[in-house]
Amino acid sequence: MWDGVINESHLYASLWLTVHTYERDGSPSKLVGSGTGFVMERTLLGRRHHKGILITNRHILDPDYIKLTGKKVDRLEINGFRQDTWSKHPAGKAEPVRFTISSPEPIFASDGADIAAIDLDKAEIPGGCPELTQLPSLRLAGSNDFAHRIHVGAQVITTGYPSIDQVTGPRPILVSGTIASDPRESAAIGADFFPECVLCHSFSWGGMSGSPVFALLPRNEESFSTWDDIERKDPRELRLVGVNRGHVRIGGSAEGALTYFAKSTVLGQLLRDMGVTILQRVDEYGEADGEPLFQEEIPLHEDKSE
Repeated sequence: MWDGVINESHLYASLWLTVHTYERDGSPSKLVGSGTGFVMERTLLGRRHHKGILITNRHILDPDYIKLTGKKVDRLEINGFRQDTWSKHPAGKAEPVRFTISSPEPIFASDGADIAAIDLDKAEIPGGCPELTQLPSLRLAGSNDFAHRIHVGAQVITTGYPSIDQVTGPRPILVSGTIASDPRESAAIGADFFPECVLCHSFSWGGMSGSPVFALLPRNEESFSTWDDIERKDPRELRLVGVNRGHVRIGGSAEGALTYFAKSTVLGQLLRDMGVTILQRVDEYGEADGEPLFQEEIPLHEDKSE
């Protein structure tokens, strides 16, 4: 039975990115690849005034990161949809969106992490940027979530634009899986080590790099984030836990079934470095990973004794 925890707004949070590059010596522009991205809100209540922060993988926007040092990104084409919701239910059809960023200037996460961000308020966008589905920073998982609530075997949901036989469909797809490594630690398999990443048993393929990764987490009283959460009293909540980096190349029939994502804690630090206020609910341990939104306990039931 559909319970509203996941809906079309999460599916259409993903955007299809097409990257055009040119040779640094002035040769003609050349299409080199595509990926997925999504938009984080800049402020909790500022969507009408801010276009948000576009998030994807660094290897999509930085030729030097993947050792294509003779190339430079010329433009970034973004296609996708915007889905409104009302009280956790889809409101109307998803409306198509399309825009281009000329000569994008992404900001990269520190320590070589595979995350990139573009401030859409500052980007060069001919014709302007349309209104987009934005993911709230309040739903960004923090270090306390990884320490206490995100666990091995937890369900993960990834939405993106996979390319099959070099063809990308016009709409994103949603896939699910489970966390396969200890989320408190950096992932490792065989001789490969992935700092600040988590392994998942889930599907990913070319074009899904940069997809948002969500996880369904057990809820406690302190983790209710909105009044709608309180009214529904759902035992689970959906948090953005990371940015999909792709599938682990292990070959054979299992290829594409073991994936990994960069933790949302790395993304959160990048957003803070860009001046974004990350609001977090103070948890049951009395700590918050960002600016505390609530300092006092919220009553879960109205007192009608008077």
